[in-house]
Amino acid sequence: MEHCFHTDTIGYILSPLKDLYPDGLRILSLYTGIGGAEVALSRLGLHLKCVVSVETLEVNRKIFKRWWESTRQSGELRQIDDVTKLTLQLLLEFVGEFRGFDLVVGAHLQETCVGYTNFFFEFYRVVTQLNVIMSNIH
Repeated sequence: MEHCFHTDTIGYILSPLKDLYPDGLRILSLYTGIGGAEVALSRLGLHLKCVVSVETLEVNRKIFKRWWESTRQSGELRQIDDVTKLTLQLLLEFVGEFRGFDLVVGAHLQETCVGYTNFFFEFYRVVTQLNVIMSNIH
């Protein structure tokens, strides 16, 4: 819990998005965990148009999906179990289907965690690829 944010804190940080995106957000969530950012945005009253969630732990994916269903989110939820499956081609498909993403969120991972280097590399790879794709559609 030392490096965790409370959803109210995340909500406070993300609260300006409510005025910027009154019709809702399209979110790419890397290393979603149990969905802290998504829960915070929903609690702010923001419509989650779509969430593409990348999370390796099955238990976290199940918790997040259960929250999604129990709160009757009306947007699209796509869950991916491995960030390496989020290829350039799949990103292109998601951008085509959802007309891009408004926000990319990612979890914090301690340097002492196994896979930290890969986590950072994959996060950078995906965000860089998405930036190129998005700059070509605007």
